[in-house]
Amino acid sequence: MIYSAEQIEQIKREESKVLHNLNELWMTLISHLAPTLESDRAKEYLLHGICRRLDVLHRCIRNVFDIFPVSREDLLTDVETRNIEINLHAFTINIYGLLDNVAWVFVFENSLEDKIRGGRRSVGLFSKHTMKHFPERTKQYLNSERMKAWYGDYAKNYRDALAHRIPPYVPIILPLFQTSR
Repeated sequence: MIYSAEQIEQIKREESKVLHNLNELWMTLISHLAPTLESDRAKEYLLHGICRRLDVLHRCIRNVFDIFPVSREDLLTDVETRNIEINLHAFTINIYGLLDNVAWVFVFENSLEDKIRGGRRSVGLFSKHTMKHFPERTKQYLNSERMKAWYGDYAKNYRDALAHRIPPYVPIILPLFQTSR
């Protein structure tokens, strides 16, 4: 697909903004939140779960745009196509894992490991068993139509497809007209 010059600039601005925001979030979590956590397990899930996943997300975005810049007009090679698919796979699974890591930081920091009905399998940012322990404002946000729709339509749906059905892929574009020999 060929974009207009304005569309290319807009996509580049948005890419830059997203990468900047990921860096800012990473720095904030490490420099401001991590030092305030009392639970070693919460710190572990923050630093080695959330922050590492943010770094993977950052790298996946960079990789996709490095392999397939929006100004590119020629088709991807097979290797480039597979590398984009690998990055989409890593991006999707790490988004979902990041949500779980956030829930675990909260659970560990608030010593809720034994209070979550259903045990470890019921810990999750959108799990009703975990959510009932969240502050009211957080519950309202996560239960908003917008967030429930995003979680159901995108995060969970794509993660489940990736894990149980068909992983993300880049459709192969075949030439419309092939000469027969």
